[in-house]
Amino acid sequence: MITLGPSIAVANYGTNNIGICFNYGNGTFQDHILYSTIHNSNPSSIVVGDLNNDQSLDIITVGLCLSYIEPTTTSTTTATTTTNVLCTSGGIPLTFDDIPNADDSQGPIPSNYGGLNWTSSSYINTSEFPSSGYHYVCGSGVYALCFDTTLKIETPVETNTVTLNSCRMAAGWSNSTNLTITGYYSNTQLYTITVLLNTYSAVLQVFNWLGLNKIVMQASGSAILHVGLDNLCITFGIK
Repeated sequence: MITLGPSIAVANYGTNNIGICFNYGNGTFQDHILYSTIHNSNPSSIVVGDLNNDQSLDIITVGLCLSYIEPTTTSTTTATTTTNVLCTSGGIPLTFDDIPNADDSQGPIPSNYGGLNWTSSSYINTSEFPSSGYHYVCGSGVYALCFDTTLKIETPVETNTVTLNSCRMAAGWSNSTNLTITGYYSNTQLYTITVLLNTYSAVLQVFNWLGLNKIVMQASGSAILHVGLDNLCITFGIK
C-alpha cells in the first residue's frame, strides 16, 4: 500500500490489479476502483512519481507502468466533492451523459452515437440503481451504458478504424461475471481479453488496441449477465 497524494493505492498480488481509494478531501474515501494490470502480472509493490514531468502522478508496479493516472476533482452545486477518472490512456471519452433527449431512466443508445454504430445496448440512469454494479461503474455524470450478454460496436464505414483506449466496467447484478472483449478489423480478430467483473467495484481496463472497425463484448457466467460500461475512451483514425 502507498499514498497517492491524499489517496491510497494498493497492489493486489493475487488478482492482477491495483486498487485506488480516492480521497474526497473531507477525511472520507470513495469506494475503491480496480485498475487491471495484465494476466499473471501479480503486482506486489507500487511506486508513485511524476516520471515524464507532466505534473501528474504516474503509478509503477513490478513489470508494468500505468502512466498518467490522474484523478480529476470536481465540486457540485451542493459543495459535494466527487472524483472521476476519464481517459487515462488517451482518446475521447464517451460518457453517455450527452445523449439527446435522454429518458430520465433508460433507453436505447441512438444510432451513430459518438460516431459509432451500437447493437443491443442501452443507457441507464445509474442513480436509480444504487444497490447494483451500475452505481460503481458510473465515472462521470449519472448515465452509463448497459447491455445483456452481448454488445457490438462498429464503425459506420468498414475502412474507418478506431483505437480502443480504455473503459470502466462492472457487472450489473451478478458477481463473478466474465466479460470477453474482442477487437476486429474486417472480421479478422486482432485482440481479445477476458476480464472478471463484480457488482461491488469497477474495473478500469486499459486496452490501447489499434486499427479496429468492430468491438464485440460477450458476458458469461452462471447468473444474470448484465454489464455496465462508462467512459469508453476511443481514438478515431483512418486505415
